[in-house]
Amino acid sequence: MSDSKFEFNQDDYLKGTVLLREYEYKGYFIREFEQEPCEQWKKCMQEEDGYDLLTGGERGEGGYEILNSNGKIIEEDFQGMGGSATCNAENEIDHLTKSGWMYEN
Repeated sequence: MSDSKFEFNQDDYLKGTVLLREYEYKGYFIREFEQEPCEQWKKCMQEEDGYDLLTGGERGEGGYEILNSNGKIIEEDFQGMGGSATCNAENEIDHLTKSGWMYEN
């Protein structure tokens, strides 16, 4: 398990969910997780167009949390992602900072 700059309790997460890393991006902090995917996600990924078959509630192989500079979780997503989920988190932060709307720190 990776270390966190902020309070982190592994017991707050589903069994099989592990913090891979935490890093700063544009003044926010991203936690990247690996997790045990649900059976429906595994089944969809066996198909050629697997991501298109997801309905939106399936836990994938990865997830992320976005934290403000005080360590408060302001966004999270543990659904439908495979591999590294951090590009999704970075895209979320990019969108928010470009739109001029940012979470309160």
